[in-house]
Amino acid sequence: MSPTRIFISVLLMAACGQLSAGESMADFSISASVSPDGIIPPGTEGVLAITVTNQGPDDGVPLFYMDRTDDGTGVFNYPPLHFQFPGALLTGPCDTPPEPGPPQGEFLTWITPAIVAGESVGCTFAFTVAETSIISQVGRWTVGAFSGANDPNEGNNVADVLLLFAEPPDAVSVPALSGWASIVLALMLGSIALRSGAGHWA
Repeated sequence: MSPTRIFISVLLMAACGQLSAGESMADFSISASVSPDGIIPPGTEGVLAITVTNQGPDDGVPLFYMDRTDDGTGVFNYPPLHFQFPGALLTGPCDTPPEPGPPQGEFLTWITPAIVAGESVGCTFAFTVAETSIISQVGRWTVGAFSGANDPNEGNNVADVLLLFAEPPDAVSVPALSGWASIVLALMLGSIALRSGAGHWA
């Protein structure tokens, strides 16, 4: 039997094993948005909105948290968003898990009640932008299965939001050569080339 057929057979056996064991699957996806829109300088109070959707096919309990991202200086860190507890959760049925893990920066790990296939749950959180020396950073939130089902698709488990903390610097314009300066430069380069050629043939 060829290696390809062996590989396909192994995959089919694994799939059959999961079906026979009755393992439930729930494909969770996440979206995130931050307001106010645009630049949010240090001291700004804002709202983070998280929506978790169960794409099915089974029910499940999702868990989400904030991930580290590159802050542009080569050091991986969280965005400078200060989530004040216990008042960070503004709306929604999100809660901390029975055995919460370490805080993701100042944003804890959160779970929602069981979501049936095809439904979504939304929660909003209050934050204040802390002092920072960076102009922008990506805010990243990740979702996964907490209990009740396994998530078979990790391609939709991450939501990124570009956070702007200051105006980007103005582009530095490069002065263009005037017409006369261009002619003089061309004559100079031609003269150098002629002299180099004369020296070579001498």
